[in-house]
Amino acid sequence: MIQSNGPRMIFWETTSKCNLSCSHCRREPGAGDSGREDLDWDQTRLLLDGIADKWATMLVLSGGEPLLREDIFGVAAYAVALGLQVGLATNGTLIDETMADRIACSGMRVAAVSLDSANPESHNRKRGQKGCYEQAVKGIVNLKNAGVPVQINTTVTSENLNEMEGIYNLAAHFGVTALHFFIHIPVGCGATIPKTQRLDVHGYLKTLQWVLRKSADKRIRLRVTCAPQYNRLAKKESESQRSAGKDGSGQHPRGQFNTGCLAGKAICFISSDGQVQPCGYLPLSCGNVRESSIFEIWNEAALLRQLRDQNSLKGKCGKCGKNDICGGCRARAYAVTGDVLEDDPLCLSNA
Repeated sequence: MIQSNGPRMIFWETTSKCNLSCSHCRREPGAGDSGREDLDWDQTRLLLDGIADKWATMLVLSGGEPLLREDIFGVAAYAVALGLQVGLATNGTLIDETMADRIACSGMRVAAVSLDSANPESHNRKRGQKGCYEQAVKGIVNLKNAGVPVQINTTVTSENLNEMEGIYNLAAHFGVTALHFFIHIPVGCGATIPKTQRLDVHGYLKTLQWVLRKSADKRIRLRVTCAPQYNRLAKKESESQRSAGKDGSGQHPRGQFNTGCLAGKAICFISSDGQVQPCGYLPLSCGNVRESSIFEIWNEAALLRQLRDQNSLKGKCGKCGKNDICGGCRARAYAVTGDVLEDDPLCLSNA
């Protein structure tokens, strides 16, 4: 029986294999690149059956690089046949015309391609391989030509903070449906990025204010991830617009306004070896789908229950009167303080 209290989105690391070495990756350097611990077909089928039996959710096939998993299209076909909405998160480098056609025929609803700069050299440097920018761009073009809706994902650091306008214009040029900015979380490979290259509070605020302004230009659907503080800014702007006698609508990306951090509440992440985490940037296991059903883990894991209780937050986040629409990023709190319930280091309490 389909239930309404499950995750809206499940991100599944279908394989640990990857052909790039991105400096900001959430995975530990060199972790599992052989793919030997990936769920096998029988385990995959049980996982997908368990998801579809309880929830009508969006399943995002990610990695590593999911297109390196040999049976990825079989996985997608099985999930689609079960009635799940399926998306693909890819670095785009492997998507030639043939691959784009296979993706189009698979029933996947959208392909999210990572692009971290409008400058080829900058993108290639961040992702550790010459030519990967050109390959990703060709992948986007091939997907568009095959009729696959494309979303661009960009990880924001201080290095590309001033490139957001250029990335937006590039996305508009390609005619993508959405552009998602991911605020860098210092976890995995991303923990090795020097602090000088990470966003401080001022850079973070600048990022969110830019997204808030730019979202009024409705050519592309904008979203900012790992940034629950955005909801405070959007609500403040909306209230200001209404008090001025204006509509106040359309000033924030669709689906973001009063939800706060989604980790363990509306989303979860399943690693290549079956570990269930609140999100991909919060490397705390709540159980393993090789041992328990995803339904059981989602409903009974102590950490997930704790994250759903706003009264469990500590420090400023616990005392803040806006923790119902913000609550801080739990992954960032854990990465910096070691305590998932502590203050978000990029709190915008004075914004």
